[in-house]
Amino acid sequence: MDKNGKKDKNSKNGVDIENLIKKLEKEGEEQVRNVNVAQATPQTFIDIMQKGADEFKEKTGRNMTYAEMRAAYG
Repeated sequence: MDKNGKKDKNSKNGVDIENLIKKLEKEGEEQVRNVNVAQATPQTFIDIMQKGADEFKEKTGRNMTYAEMRAAYG
């Protein structure tokens, strides 16, 4: 809800989608920075993105759209 008590168009189930995506982006970037590049595989990075997608679904009750995935993970 916004400050006027109306439902925010960017929220779902009381979750602010925009802020959730920013949070997932920040956490994903931090996890990527901590990856040992010499031992990393493509699956390492897929797992990081999947963890964020799972959290998004848990909090919103739906899968991320393509646009939301791009906003969070580039």
